[in-house]
Amino acid sequence: MIEVAEAISVFPQPTGQLITQSMADEELAGLRDELRDFTRAENARLNEIKELLRSHGTPEALALMEQLNKAPREISRQVQYGELSSFEALEVIRDLCHQATILLATKERATRPVSRVTHRAQVLIQEMTKYSSMKTSEAIKILSSLEGVDIDKQQALRAMRKATELDQSLKFEKLKGGHARLRNTQKRAWG
Repeated sequence: MIEVAEAISVFPQPTGQLITQSMADEELAGLRDELRDFTRAENARLNEIKELLRSHGTPEALALMEQLNKAPREISRQVQYGELSSFEALEVIRDLCHQATILLATKERATRPVSRVTHRAQVLIQEMTKYSSMKTSEAIKILSSLEGVDIDKQQALRAMRKATELDQSLKFEKLKGGHARLRNTQKRAWG
């Protein structure tokens, strides 16, 4: 509490007006409320990160989760004994959360598709569960709507070829004019 009062004392005072004790108490109470709200938000973030680390399951993630479980108690003790200020305590927790975020981000990066072509092919495979066949123009529409940019014919053809490599139930058929059809051999076409 002394830290907050010291922080207030360095604020420039308005000319012609002295800060009264009641004004300082109001400002101090406001800062305490803001600090309490901020601490609650950090604790909620910490709990979310712990859940994500638990689902990550690697030894590194579990060790970091154990550290995140112990840190609040240890930091709270250090604040009570005056070894750390409240702001320093929040910085320590924020650093631990940052380490966990980096660890989780690297896992997500490792599980993403290797290339855009592979990702597009996986999208087409998923779409082919609904259809018996798909022409190049349909693949272009699906991929363009997914990515929010226009996909050209060659990109769609590459994705269609890659889809046949990834899913053996799909067959790539060349059509006239450089177009193609992706056919699902497990579904029968109507008509």
